[in-house]
Amino acid sequence: MAQLLIGTPQRQHRVYMTVGIAAIVAIAVVALVFVGVRSIAGGDDRMPLTVSAPDVGAGVRAGTTVTMRGVPVGTVSAVAADGAGRVRVALRLDRADIAGLTDTFTVRYQPGNYFGVTELAIVPGEGGSPVRAGQVLRPEQSTDTISDLLNNSSVLVNSIITDRLVDVTRRATSYTQALTPLLELGFTLEQQVAATQKMRIGPQIALLRRTVDGVPGVVDAAFGSMVELLHIPLSADTVYNFTPIDKTTQLLGSGFFGPLGAMLGSHKDDFTPATLILRSVTDTATTVLGTVSISRQVIPLIDRLNHSFVTRNGKQALSVKMIVDRLPAAAAALGATTGNGR
Repeated sequence: MAQLLIGTPQRQHRVYMTVGIAAIVAIAVVALVFVGVRSIAGGDDRMPLTVSAPDVGAGVRAGTTVTMRGVPVGTVSAVAADGAGRVRVALRLDRADIAGLTDTFTVRYQPGNYFGVTELAIVPGEGGSPVRAGQVLRPEQSTDTISDLLNNSSVLVNSIITDRLVDVTRRATSYTQALTPLLELGFTLEQQVAATQKMRIGPQIALLRRTVDGVPGVVDAAFGSMVELLHIPLSADTVYNFTPIDKTTQLLGSGFFGPLGAMLGSHKDDFTPATLILRSVTDTATTVLGTVSISRQVIPLIDRLNHSFVTRNGKQALSVKMIVDRLPAAAAALGATTGNGR
């Protein structure tokens, strides 16, 4: 290409330098124009808005995400005090994402993720006028950040957990430990029942149900009996005025059973033979009742013998009576007279 230029090498070198510098300047001008155009265009898509509040949520700073209905719609550009006891939070919001937002919105500081990073949430309200760029608003706000939760929890714990509560908890724990043997006994008993129980739970529930089915009737009958009993004049007077019954029981206790006990206690030696005889008779009767079933053996036998001596016209020709020699008292009496015990 050097042969295309006319002139000395020095002239050619100057031409190359001039063309190179001009190309670099042209490229720089084009780049600056492109960046400026993009900056102007980008500025139109971001709406500046300022929120004035008495305080802000912990962790809110420049770069904090601004969300609306859970979707990021901008960022916090700056946080600064205004010198009048309030804080100004400068926002830059995407115009397309906040379409329809009015100046009745509220602000809530909340955790933006599982790590507890705070975000500024815009909650749209009803009515009002559409927000404009550069406005300074004072919306209502709430703070639900993790730091506030921990702070409120510490205040709550300090107010509730006192020395008295600790002492009560300690004593309750001691009582619970004292009930451990009782619980172990209950578990052991339950295991033994489970090991020995052979009937299925279905038949058991059926039996229990049949048993419980009669309870309402019993209760109704009991209350009905009480009501009918109160309708009887003498019974009602007795129920509502039990003074005569009280006096009667006191009289029986002091005037009858008291003297009777004193008499029996003072003549216990005189009653010894009678008590021995009574004990012998009761012991014998117990033995006889254990070996002889009167209803099953003796009574049917006597009935058959009596029916054997009934005449045609239904009259009793002969009445049979038997003395069973297995009764020791009767056998002893008959043995002294007849010698055969019958």
